[in-house]
Amino acid sequence: METMTLAMVVAALRERGSAYGLVNPEEYHRWKGKLSEEFGCPCVSKSSLCDFDASPFRFRYNELHHVRKESAGLRMGSVVDCMVLTPELYDKTFSCEEVNLRTKEGKERRSHLEAEGITLIKPEEEEQARQVAGQALRHLDALGLVLGDSFDSQVGLFVYVAELDGEPLATPLIVTGMIDVLPRPGSATEDALWDLKTTSKDPSDSQQLCYAMEDFHYGVGAALYLDLYNICTGETRSRFGHLFVGTELPAMSRAVWIGEGDLEVYRHDYKALLRRYAAAAAQDFWGEPTLPEVYYQPTKREALRFSRVMFGKEAEV
Repeated sequence: METMTLAMVVAALRERGSAYGLVNPEEYHRWKGKLSEEFGCPCVSKSSLCDFDASPFRFRYNELHHVRKESAGLRMGSVVDCMVLTPELYDKTFSCEEVNLRTKEGKERRSHLEAEGITLIKPEEEEQARQVAGQALRHLDALGLVLGDSFDSQVGLFVYVAELDGEPLATPLIVTGMIDVLPRPGSATEDALWDLKTTSKDPSDSQQLCYAMEDFHYGVGAALYLDLYNICTGETRSRFGHLFVGTELPAMSRAVWIGEGDLEVYRHDYKALLRRYAAAAAQDFWGEPTLPEVYYQPTKREALRFSRVMFGKEAEV
């Protein structure tokens, strides 16, 4: 598969409305703003759609002020992803050094690395990430998936969308996605796409993984990525799997599939999000900081206690 440049993506979008190929993850994110300028329309991804869904106002604020989500969990996920999916980029992306950030020299060293696009991580973080990455590689191997042999990784998808189901959007959108694991023809899961996910949840508790999938809208991403890939390639891949690897040692892993019927529901969801996003962008209206009133909604645990009190069973608790 060919490694794309921004010029290649622009040319393909103008010629046929879609583009796909191998992409450096850092370049993929930088290209979004440039593509938006080039085509005069918003460039959106699964993550931006879901952030918009949670709060259009906050999404737009973060976008305008370049607010980025950062946490130890996100950093660990990025390190593991790099080790597993783009190992050749690891030394150019992360640096494991003993740096005392309380000193002037330490702060200057971190600033220098950040200016070079390199993230500083602690030795203990790197060791933990290597154990997590090792389990991910073992699980992929058990699935018959070996990087560069039976699957490609970091495959960028770019599609110009002016209408959905025959109805025009309020403004065209360039919709993007990045496939973690793209099985090659002849592999055991050649009809599927895969996402690699690190999680603080215990993979032995499958229900907790399902809760995480709901919280982070992984189903929306699965349906979107399948459709983007099929548009770009003309193929009809129909399955999507998530490979979860726990970040707590000992690292364990579990594959979770999304059923065909569930994918149809999530397909409806992402299309509704695209329509809402296009309408907000066309009107340049993203809501207000003053939110509407709501009634308190008890958690499931509190609701159970309420029912016991209401039905005179509090003494049995």
